[in-house]
Amino acid sequence: MNIKDDFILKDIDEGYLVGGSVRDFYLGKKILVDRDIAIKNAETFAQKIAKKLDATFITLDSENKIYRVVLKDKINYLDISELQGESIEEDLKRRDFTINAIAYDLKENKIIDVTGGLKDLKNKVLRHIDDKNFEDDPLRLLRIYRFYAQTGFEPDENLDKIVEELKETIKAPAKERITNELLKLFEGKFKWPKGLAIGTKINPVQLEGLCKGLEVIES
Repeated sequence: MNIKDDFILKDIDEGYLVGGSVRDFYLGKKILVDRDIAIKNAETFAQKIAKKLDATFITLDSENKIYRVVLKDKINYLDISELQGESIEEDLKRRDFTINAIAYDLKENKIIDVTGGLKDLKNKVLRHIDDKNFEDDPLRLLRIYRFYAQTGFEPDENLDKIVEELKETIKAPAKERITNELLKLFEGKFKWPKGLAIGTKINPVQLEGLCKGLEVIES
């Protein structure tokens, strides 16, 4: 089985498949409805792909250059974003966890893994890439818990320190983003509080501390 066996990706020979699609493929899961592609000149590429697939082009975030191409079935779609940095390697190093920083070169048909994500997938470890990436986007603090809930992967001990140091910043992201992460967390197979209390230093008390003051949580 190959990533390019996917009925959409087989017709795309530019850019890099990134994020959950690559992670889930190496976990033996089927690629679902969403596929993320990073590429230079993302808007032009997205418009070209929309025309090629007879799909709908949507601008999701003009400032950050993120676009969506929705197929005619209204179910499957591509999220196409501008490459961050001068290369795919730079882009991957700006992401949250190593398991989410694996790319597939759609032109050369090869995997790019500069942070050890494949090894961490094999060992079922949730490891962050850089503290600064969490400072830049505090929502990633909640993603620690969300990915634990979804995968059961053992969080690296350094994540415990990051949560303690940055927990006051969790109020910074938009309420909609926080709500979305919490919904995904509680939908996970390894649900909090039972799941998060087992085999990890990151515990329900810390999560409760993160949630304090969040206006999106209502009784």
